[in-house]
Amino acid sequence: MNLPALAASQLLGPWRIVQLRAAAAPEPLWGEATHLHLTADALQLQNGVGAPLAGTWHLQRHAQLGQPFLVLRLPEGAAQALITRLRRSSDGSVRQMVLYFQSGLELQLTHP
Repeated sequence: MNLPALAASQLLGPWRIVQLRAAAAPEPLWGEATHLHLTADALQLQNGVGAPLAGTWHLQRHAQLGQPFLVLRLPEGAAQALITRLRRSSDGSVRQMVLYFQSGLELQLTHP
């Protein structure tokens, strides 16, 4: 997919975290996450224990490069994650996304 032309609507839905590459400095909450659900104006983060955490998100672009990143806000704090890869199967039923956080944490997600 063309990342500079990415629309926020292409990210909506439930995502399962399938791989995590740990960072030198841990990213609170995100390092233990198992699922992320994005709706038009909200997010839910599940870490496998307890109730999901609710927050908000929006898509932004780097001012000079146009590279998309997510601004993710939860009551426990905010984080920014660069979208480094987004792929979609030919029929659109499967999507894969890689998020890279400022701390160095990298998450690989799949939908559904």
